[in-house]
Amino acid sequence: MKISVIVPAFNAEKTIEACVQALLSQSLKPFEIIIGDDGSKDNTLKVLEEFGKKIRVISQENAGPAAARNNGARLAKGEVIVFTDSDCITARNFIKELSKPFKNPEIIGAQGAYKTKQTALIALFDQSDIETRYEKMKKQEFIDFIGSYAAAYRKKEFFQVGGFDEQYKMASGEDPDLSFKLSELGKKMVFCEKAVVYHSHPENLWKYLRTKFYRGYWRVLLYERHPGKKTKDSYTSKGTLYGTLLQGIGILIFSAWLSFFLTGNATLEVDAAFLAFGILLNGCFYYLEKILIIKCFKKSIALGIFSLIILPVRGIFQGFGIAAGFLKKAGFK
Repeated sequence: MKISVIVPAFNAEKTIEACVQALLSQSLKPFEIIIGDDGSKDNTLKVLEEFGKKIRVISQENAGPAAARNNGARLAKGEVIVFTDSDCITARNFIKELSKPFKNPEIIGAQGAYKTKQTALIALFDQSDIETRYEKMKKQEFIDFIGSYAAAYRKKEFFQVGGFDEQYKMASGEDPDLSFKLSELGKKMVFCEKAVVYHSHPENLWKYLRTKFYRGYWRVLLYERHPGKKTKDSYTSKGTLYGTLLQGIGILIFSAWLSFFLTGNATLEVDAAFLAFGILLNGCFYYLEKILIIKCFKKSIALGIFSLIILPVRGIFQGFGIAAGFLKKAGFK
C-alpha cells in the first residue's frame, strides 16, 4: 500500500524543517512527501530546498491550507493520503499506526492524536481540552470528525466528495466538513490514539482566544451545510456545544442588568434576581464542562483554577465568532 504524505505550509520557516525531518525518520517510510507551499513570503521555500529530492515541493498563490492540501492530493501517487501540519512533529511510528486501519478495506479514514511537551498553562489547558474529546472518540467504533493535523484517507473516497472545501480560507472547519460529508455517505472512519503528532499550542492568550473566535465564525458555515451535526458529533463536547449558548444568554442578561443600572432602575431586588440567574447559568456551564475541569485539577491546582477562569472567556469569544459568522451570512462586512 503506497502512502503519500501532504503538508500545507505558509510562512513556516521556523517549523517546517523539524516537520520534514520527522517525516523522513518514520519507521514506516511513506512513498512520497509533498509540501504544498501556500504563497509563503518568508524563507519557507529556501529551507525546503535543503532537502533536495527527498521531498516534492509545489507552490501556489496564497489560497489557504484547504487548497494547498487538495493540490498536493491531486499529485499524490499513494492509495492512502496522509495529512499533517507544518507546525507538527510526527512521532516515529505515526505513519505505521495511522496506516493500520486501512488493512480493513471498509475503513476509508483515520484520525491521529495531538500531544504536547509544553508547560504553559494556556497550552496545557488546550491539550487537556483535546484529550477529553479523545476520550469521547475512543468509546466509539466509528467517528465522523477528523482533524487534518493527523489525518489519513483513501484517495478515491477523498476525491469522491471533492476533497477539502476551498471556501474555508483558514485552517478552521474544512477538515470536519470533509469528514462529515464522508460520514453522511455511510463511510467508516476510526480514531488511532497511537498515531501521535507533537504540536505547540498557543501560549499567548490573545492568539488562543482569536483561534476560538474563528472556530465559532466558521462553524456557522459548517453547521449550515451539516445541520444534523449542530448537537452531536464524535469529537465536540456537550460543554462546547451548549456552553457557548449559555455564555450568549449570560451576555444578554448582563446587558439587561447594565441597562437597568445605567437608567437608574436597578433596585436591590432587581440586582439579586440578575445575580441569582447569573450564578445559575454559570453553575450549569461548569457542570457541562465538569470532565475537563476535573482533568485539569488532576494535573495541577494551578491548571484547574485557570480552567475555571478561561472556560467562560473562551465561550464568550466563540459566541462572538458565531455572531460574526451570522452577520457575514446576512450580508454584513
